[in-house]
Amino acid sequence: MRYIIFVLACFVANFSHAVDIQQVTSPKLGIQAWLVESPSLPMVNVHVSFKAGSVFDGDNKQGLAALTASLIPEGSGNMDAAEFTQKVESIGALFSASANRLSTTVAMRMLSDHQDASFKLLGQAITKPRFDEAAFNRIKDATLTGIRAGQQNPGHVAGLLLKEHLYENHPYGQPAVGTLHTVQGLTRFDVKRFYDQNYTQKNMLVSVVGDITAKELGMYLDSMFEGLKQGQAQNSFPDQTPSVTPVVVKKEMNVPQSTVYLAHKGITRDDPDYYAAYVMNYILGGGGFNSRLMEEVREKRGLAYGVYSYFEPLPGGGAFIASVSTNNKDVQKSIDLIKAEISRMHQGVSEKEFNGALSYLKGSFPLRLDSSSKVLGYLDTMQLQSLGMDYLDMWTKRIESVTQEDVKRVAKRLLQPNNLMTVIVGGGMQ
Repeated sequence: MRYIIFVLACFVANFSHAVDIQQVTSPKLGIQAWLVESPSLPMVNVHVSFKAGSVFDGDNKQGLAALTASLIPEGSGNMDAAEFTQKVESIGALFSASANRLSTTVAMRMLSDHQDASFKLLGQAITKPRFDEAAFNRIKDATLTGIRAGQQNPGHVAGLLLKEHLYENHPYGQPAVGTLHTVQGLTRFDVKRFYDQNYTQKNMLVSVVGDITAKELGMYLDSMFEGLKQGQAQNSFPDQTPSVTPVVVKKEMNVPQSTVYLAHKGITRDDPDYYAAYVMNYILGGGGFNSRLMEEVREKRGLAYGVYSYFEPLPGGGAFIASVSTNNKDVQKSIDLIKAEISRMHQGVSEKEFNGALSYLKGSFPLRLDSSSKVLGYLDTMQLQSLGMDYLDMWTKRIESVTQEDVKRVAKRLLQPNNLMTVIVGGGMQ
């Protein structure tokens, strides 16, 4: 137990200060990676991300990026799925691959003593996937089973309806895992073609945190990706999102509670008002028990266990979203309260609320960087969305630059209570 506490203390101490990010370029292939050296623990964490998320699935191919990613751990080179997994486990490594809207990430956590073998396996998985027919059929069947299960979950259904209507006829609105119809139609040829088109050196971003030097990493990058095709260019994300129609979408399900989403168009990370919007939303619904929504909906009236709001910044657009799960009979009352609080933000916030928000956001920021996985997540996002290498260093300063008047101004600019689309999934609807 004492050893575990000591290890955790080292982790927190190492990442609680400014993050020193190095850009590493491999000597032979010129592959670039972002590295944060952290020698306090004998392990290395690697994310290899491709701009190959669900936005690149293609027409009637929803779920293709996710299915391709799920097959990456299912054997490579001369190893089938069982042999590859056994080899990874034998050297104490953890391996995974997954896709979201924007990207596919192949990840490995390895012990420093087994770097050579671990990087070799990681490179093999990325450059020589097998896509065996048996594995393809098994993963495809599991995906279809998961989709059917999700259709019985009101929260999941509400989330799908939200994206569908918020990003209508846009790649951001596609379900990342696909639909029963589209996944059933996917073939091994689709997977191989998606891999060939998107898993390339030019479409790749590498993030590394751990016990490794820049020189060592450069050599591994060359050896890992020598067999990966260079590709033509890096994929481009959508440059805009559609306007949001303030519709009301309802779906009846036999459940005691309804899941509710309210949403309209939001803000991108490169918008000059992004940080003011972040502070403003913390006060409205992003601050947990310190937020106005939690105070009004839960604490004063007991209508819900949790209620929150957030901005979803995406390349080319994004959304503002508020959500609550409440008893079926309290749905309209909860919606009215949320809209009232959104409207009240136009009047500005008190000095106490403003100072409390800034104090918390600045003081808690180091906790966002207290583990290698959190730092890796930031490195991925910073590279994918071109946020700049100084993003983490500047975050607190940019929050500090927000004024109380900025909060009022961006609330008036960004919050549109009369233009919210509404999604309700639950029982007892009128």
